[in-house]
Parts: sequence; C-alpha cells; structure tokens
Amino acid sequence: MSAQPTASKSFQDWLLALPIAAYDNLPQALLFNCNTKKDWQSYNQRSHANTSILPAPQ
Repeated sequence: MSAQPTASKSFQDWLLALPIAAYDNLPQALLFNCNTKKDWQSYNQRSHANTSILPAPQ
C-alpha cells in the first residue's frame, strides 16, 4: 500500500504537508489559485459552506 500523496512539490510551503484529494470530476471553481493560507481559508468557507475538503492549513 502506498503512502497518501501530498503536495510536496508545491511552490507554496504551507501546502507541502496537505494531502492531495483525488476527484473524478473537478468543478471549475476548485481551480481557484490559493496563494496564501488566508486565500485557501476564504475560498474553502465560501465554496463549501464551512465543510472543509481538506483540513485548514496550520
């Protein structure tokens, strides 16, 4: 069994340890570019009605 892939090749250090979530179909809205933790948290709240796909970055 292989380890859960992460964003280890990300140019954003805060994304390094987050798991990669696989999707069969990606809604275009998920292609939003999150450059900071604040971007990610803001987008996650708006798009998922406070239901997170991934844990909030630390």
